[in-house]
Amino acid sequence: MLRGSVGDVDGARHWLANSVAIQRELGRGDEASTTLALLAAIANLQGDHESADAAILESLQAGSAVKDRRLGWTLDVLSARLVEDRPEMAEQLAGAASAMHSSVGIQPPAVWEALVQSALAPARAALGEQAAAAAWEEGRQMHFEEAVALALAQASAGRTVSQP
Repeated sequence: MLRGSVGDVDGARHWLANSVAIQRELGRGDEASTTLALLAAIANLQGDHESADAAILESLQAGSAVKDRRLGWTLDVLSARLVEDRPEMAEQLAGAASAMHSSVGIQPPAVWEALVQSALAPARAALGEQAAAAAWEEGRQMHFEEAVALALAQASAGRTVSQP
């Protein structure tokens, strides 16, 4: 991700894809959930929504198999994908992501938080601040398994393009 933070988004995507390939080759696909989430985020930002959606689903499947609470990264990306057509769901999943990050002591970097907040702005505008805050809090209160099941259902049902 360092390459992405210095503006080499294509390079970051290449190295993340290589990392996932190595993890699969070594039989450690179960450890790929966070790498896949970062790969999905970059693909989404680049407008490659098909690749983003595939990486989100694979990340959720890999992470749920081992109860990886770092799936908060994946829920953040999925929430960005759902903003346009399912703003309430986007807010709920973003709230669940926030709770997952907290549960493992992760404070996402400011640049990540800015991307997530920017992606969620249309959901807040559509719902209104009070409804958006309620949906967020509902997500924060979900148990891990409930949030992952909801995310898997959304990712499996098809996603919505929310970023141009």
